[in-house]
Amino acid sequence: MDDGARRPEYVDACRRALIAQVALALNPLSLVATCCLALGLPVLEEVTGTPPISTLLLSQVSFVVAMLLMLATAVAFFAWLQRARSNAHALTGEPPAHGSAFAIAVWLIPCANCWLPLTVVREVDRKSDPTRGGSPWLLGGWWVAYLAMHFAIGRLATAVDRRAMGLWFFAWVASALVAATLAILVIRRIQKNQIALVTRADAHAIAAEFA
Repeated sequence: MDDGARRPEYVDACRRALIAQVALALNPLSLVATCCLALGLPVLEEVTGTPPISTLLLSQVSFVVAMLLMLATAVAFFAWLQRARSNAHALTGEPPAHGSAFAIAVWLIPCANCWLPLTVVREVDRKSDPTRGGSPWLLGGWWVAYLAMHFAIGRLATAVDRRAMGLWFFAWVASALVAATLAILVIRRIQKNQIALVTRADAHAIAAEFA
C-alpha cells in the first residue's frame, strides 16, 4: 500500500472515462478501415488497370497508425485508471494494495503483464461494487481478448508469407474488436458503480445534516 494513508477526495472521472472509451473504439475501427482498403484496392486496380497505391505501403502505414493509436489509447486508459483507483480509495476508505507506479509498471513487465494488470483493475472493480464484489466474468473475458490481441500482433510481426500475415491480421482485428468492446463495458461499469456510491454518500451526508 503505497498511495498513502491519507484518504483522497472524490474527483469526477467522467471526462477521462469518455476519452478512454473513444480511444478504445477508434482502435478496432481503424483496423476495420484498413481491412476494407486492403480488400478494395485490388478490386479497384482490376477495374481501373492502374494500382492506386502500393498494398505493401498501405500495410506499413496502417500498422504504424494502429501502433500510434494503441499508444494513445494506453495513455488515456492509464489516466482514467489512476483516477478510478483514487476514487475507489476515496469512496471506501481502503487504500489500494499497490502504489501508482506499480499500477502502471505491471503493464510493461514481461510475463508479469500477463496477469498483474488484471489484478489492478479487478481491485478497482471490487471496491466500486462492494455489495456484489465486482464482475469477474466481464473482467475475465476482457483480459482473455486483450491477451489474444497481443498474441495476434506478435504472430503478425513474425509472419513470413502473405497468407499467414492476412490470417493473423484478421485475428488481430477480431480480438481487438472484442477487447475494446469489453474494456468499454468495464469502464462504464466502474464509472456507474462509483457514481452510485458517491450519490449514496451525498444523500447520507444531507440526511445527517438535517437529522
